Amino acid sequence: MFKDKFVLALVIVGFAVYLTSILNGFVWDDFLQITDNPKTTSLSSLNTFFTEKTGYYYKPVMMSVFTLIYSIFKDNPFPYHLLQVLLYIANAVLLYKLFNFFFTRFISFSLAAIFLVHPINYEAAGYVAAMQDTLYMFWGLLAVYLIRRDLKKKEVITSGWLIFVMIFLSLLSKESGLLFVFATLLLTWSFAKKEIKKTFIYSGSAFIIYSILRFLIAGVGFVKNELVPIQDISLTERLISIPQILFYYLKTFFYPKNLAIDQNWVVKELTWVSFYLPLIWVSLAVLILIIGYIFIYRKRRTFAANYSFFLIWCIIGLLPYLQLVPLDMTVADRWFYFSAIGLLGIIGVFLSQFSLNSKKIISVIGLIMTGIVITLSIRTIIRAEDWKDSYTLYTHDLALSRESYTINNNLGVELFKNNEKEEAAKRFKRALEIMPKSWDAWNNLGVAYLDKGDFKEAKNAFEKAVEIDPTFYAANTNLARVLLFYNSALSAKEFIEKALEIFPQDPVLLEILSMAEYRLGNFFRAIELAEQANLSAPNDLNEYLLAQLRNSQKVDVEWVIRYYQSHL
Repeated sequence: MFKDKFVLALVIVGFAVYLTSILNGFVWDDFLQITDNPKTTSLSSLNTFFTEKTGYYYKPVMMSVFTLIYSIFKDNPFPYHLLQVLLYIANAVLLYKLFNFFFTRFISFSLAAIFLVHPINYEAAGYVAAMQDTLYMFWGLLAVYLIRRDLKKKEVITSGWLIFVMIFLSLLSKESGLLFVFATLLLTWSFAKKEIKKTFIYSGSAFIIYSILRFLIAGVGFVKNELVPIQDISLTERLISIPQILFYYLKTFFYPKNLAIDQNWVVKELTWVSFYLPLIWVSLAVLILIIGYIFIYRKRRTFAANYSFFLIWCIIGLLPYLQLVPLDMTVADRWFYFSAIGLLGIIGVFLSQFSLNSKKIISVIGLIMTGIVITLSIRTIIRAEDWKDSYTLYTHDLALSRESYTINNNLGVELFKNNEKEEAAKRFKRALEIMPKSWDAWNNLGVAYLDKGDFKEAKNAFEKAVEIDPTFYAANTNLARVLLFYNSALSAKEFIEKALEIFPQDPVLLEILSMAEYRLGNFFRAIELAEQANLSAPNDLNEYLLAQLRNSQKVDVEWVIRYYQSHL
C-alpha cells in the first residue's frame, strides 16, 4: 500500500497531527466506559456485550475492544489512543482509495487529507469513548470500497459475503452503521442498478441479524434521557431547531473556530439570531447546491451522477442528527463524520471541472489545498491540547458552552480533586441551576458539603439525588454513611435495608449495615454482615471490622469515618 506516495503522505500527516492525541489522558466518558466500568475490566464479559443488556447503548464491538486492551494494558490510556488514531488514519486512507474511483489521485488525496486533519472530526480521532465512530466508519468504508472496486473491475459484485460481514461489524460498532446500509444501496443504485438486489440482500441481511441480536436477544432499545433538553420538548419545538443545527455543522466545517463538547442548546423562540439568520444561510447553501448541479449537468453530464451520489450521501448522514428523533445532545462534532465525506465529494466534483484544463490551474488548486490542510492541521493540534486532560477540556469548553450542566458538574469534580473545593461547590450549584434533576450533581454537591463538615446539607443533597434516581449507586452509599455517622444507626439501617432491595448483596452497603448493627448492639449480626461483605470485596476496612468484632473489641468509629472520607 505504501507504494502509493499519497497513502504514505496521509499516514505521515496523520501521525504528525495526532501525535499529541496519542499522548493524552482519559477524559469525559472515557472513565465511565473503561476504568469505572466493571464489564470492561473483565474478560468474562466479552460474550455478554453481544447477547445481554450491559448498559443504555448497544456497541458490542467497541466494548469488546476496550475489554481486550484493558486485559493487557489496564488503565493506561496510550494503547487506546494509539489504536484509535491508527483506525482514524486508516479511514482517511480508505476514503482516498474510494475517491480514486471518482477523481484524479491528486484531488482524492487533497480531499482525504482535509478529512484527515479537519478539527470537526477530532472527537473521532482523540476521544476514546467515541471509538465507536471510528470503528463503524472503518467497517462501513471497507464495504463501500469493496462494492466500488467490484463494479470497477467486473461490473458485478463478487465480494458479497465480505460486504455482509463489514456492514454487520459496522452496525455492531454503532447504530450509525445503518448509514452504510443506505450508502451501499445508494452506490449500486447510482452506478450499477442491476446489482441493487444483490446489495439489498447482503446489507439488508446484516441489518436484520443486527436487529434480532440487539432488540430481541440483548433487549437493548432506545432510552429517553430526562437530563437532555432536546429530549424534553415536542417534535414541533424540535423542528424550529433544525436550521440552527444545519447551520452549526456548515459553519463548523468551513470555519472551525469554536469547538466544544456537550452542546445541549435548543431554539425556543423564532428570533433573528437563533432561527431566521441560520435559515437564510441554510437556504443559501441549498440554492448553491442546486445551481451547482445544474452547472455540472450542463457542462459535463457524466459528472452529474457523481454529484448526485455525494449530495445524497451528505443528506443521508445529516438526517439522523436533525432531532426528528431526539438524541442525547443537540449537536456533536463527531456526528458530521459521515456527512463530511459527502460534502468533500461534492467539492471534488467541482474541482474536477477545472483541474482538467491546465497545469497552471492544477498548481493553483494545489497551493490552495496545501494552505487549507496546513491551517486545519494547526487548528486540530490546538484542539488536541484542549483534550489533554479533563480539567483542561472542561475549563476551555465551558467558555463556549456555559449552559452545559454536564461541563459545569464535571469541572466541579476536577476542581474538587485539585483541592479547589469552594469553586467546585459553585460549579455543582451552577449545574443544578441549569438542570435541577441532575442526580449526579446533587450527589457531588453532597460530597462537597460532607467534606466541608456541613452534614445536614450533605444529607439533604444525597436524599435529593436518591429521590430523583433511586438506582443511583453512589448517592445510596453516600447517604447510608451520612445517616450512620451523623444521624442515627437506626435510620441508616432502615435506609440500607431498602437500598439492598435494589443492590442485593452489595458489599459496600453490607459493610455500612454491619457498622449500623454494631452501633445498635447487634454484634453477631454485625459479624455476619462484615463476613458477607469481606467475602465479596475484601479491603482494609472489612478486615479491620472483622478483627475488632471477632475479638469483641471496640471499633474506632473516627478511623472508619476518616477511611470513608478518603474514599469519597
